[in-house]
Amino acid sequence: MILRKLTTTLALIGISILTLTGQAPDSTDQSDLNGWYRQAQRHIEQFRFDEALSWLIKCYNKDDDRIDYLAKIAYCHQQMGRYQDARMYYGEVLKRDSININAINSLAAIATRVRNYQQAETYYDQLLALDTTNAYYYKQGAFTALRVNKTLKGIGLFLRAHDLNPADMEVLDQLTSIYLSLDQLDFAEQLLRKGLSRAPNNIALLQNQARLHQKRNEHTGIVESIEKTMALGDTNDYYQMMLGVAYLKIDSLDQGIWHLDKIVERNEATDKTHHYLGLAHFYKKNYEKADEHLSLAIELGVSPKMGDYYEDLAQVKLKTRNRPQAIALYKKALEFKQDPETLYLLANQSDIYYRDKSIALRLYREYVASGDSTYMTDAEARIKHLREVVHQQAGGE
Repeated sequence: MILRKLTTTLALIGISILTLTGQAPDSTDQSDLNGWYRQAQRHIEQFRFDEALSWLIKCYNKDDDRIDYLAKIAYCHQQMGRYQDARMYYGEVLKRDSININAINSLAAIATRVRNYQQAETYYDQLLALDTTNAYYYKQGAFTALRVNKTLKGIGLFLRAHDLNPADMEVLDQLTSIYLSLDQLDFAEQLLRKGLSRAPNNIALLQNQARLHQKRNEHTGIVESIEKTMALGDTNDYYQMMLGVAYLKIDSLDQGIWHLDKIVERNEATDKTHHYLGLAHFYKKNYEKADEHLSLAIELGVSPKMGDYYEDLAQVKLKTRNRPQAIALYKKALEFKQDPETLYLLANQSDIYYRDKSIALRLYREYVASGDSTYMTDAEARIKHLREVVHQQAGGE
């Protein structure tokens, strides 16, 4: 390593090792240089960059006016992940040619690779200043802008890239994703139609189409889009989860369970996976499985839906006639969400289970005070009845 760097430094300042020893320089003619350069090119084509470097340095040592030698040396270092060396050589290129597009683009790529996105943005801005008609520069600049949280700039650059190259599916995918995240669904749909008309089997666009259907609660559309991506070889857990849930929404419980079980088999299940599996088994009246998966959802739970998990498990306990546990689970659900309907369900089950009706009376009153109208008539009727019961219980004491 030390010898390689020493040789490289000597080459850069144009000092010949033979000169240092007092010997006359070799009379290398152009055909020799061309042969060495062809050797370097052959090694680059075979991805043998270290071997290519030795030939390139030999070339540069004999002719330090050739900027293409410097650029190729930099490129080899870049491909081997020696980014500091690559930056140094590209810097030498730019000292001789300050608008060398290859060097600027390569430095932008290195900055992106090492996650120095602000520096990458500067390089892409330079490239765009040099050429305002290059769709590639707009696309890469857009990616970089998004990484430094300049969303509007990123959208603008992607749109310009799309204008210059409408067939770029990567740009269409990125624009669609952005519009979906901003809930600009009509714009997203227009781009998806354009992209899928050109590339009907593009998995990224089909996944975005599934997201569009999801935002519109079009569950059959979700199924069609994701089934197609899976037929094309996609095995993304997120989208298979979306597919399983969509099947549940259209009452295809067995197909929904099959897809969600596949995620469990791959050890990729989240609390949400188990929650939906629990619901599916609940709808199929397989309460043991429902209990198992909802309990796992609670065990893994880190989501804002924890209240739902406890409430759904309470429903399972009621089906298996375990009212005390159901009441405890409703209480737990209320720790995670202040939901009037859950409060009513707790009041109702307390009304049935406890001999002391003051418990249910208090809960019904809390529900009425919430202002929710779903069970208001029944709650008010029970309050009227329970007031008399509690009064009688107190009188009996």
